[in-house]
Amino acid sequence: MTKTKQIVELVQLVLVTPALADAYLGKSKGNRALKFDVVMELAKAMREGRWDPYLTHIRLGHDGQLIDGHHRLHAAYLHGDPLLMVVSRQLLVESFDGLSREQAAQVTASR
Repeated sequence: MTKTKQIVELVQLVLVTPALADAYLGKSKGNRALKFDVVMELAKAMREGRWDPYLTHIRLGHDGQLIDGHHRLHAAYLHGDPLLMVVSRQLLVESFDGLSREQAAQVTASR
């Protein structure tokens, strides 16, 4: 059996504090230009209790790099209070030819 690498997504509901939002933003290698009006509108929705963490999620690469969620994290930082966000992290796992993705993750996790 030969080993290969697969990327799987781990999705979690995370209580994001301003410090955690800042830490995630610090792991960004850049993004398109930040739209301040979008950040302010998101922060306002968070302040007014209209934030729905299930509509979209923050995405982190297998190396911890922030892939998606720059505007939402800037808004969360400005909001100033912890709030729930769905965060998906890509995990690079070893798998084995002939095993399903779930089986490969179980084998890798048991090591």
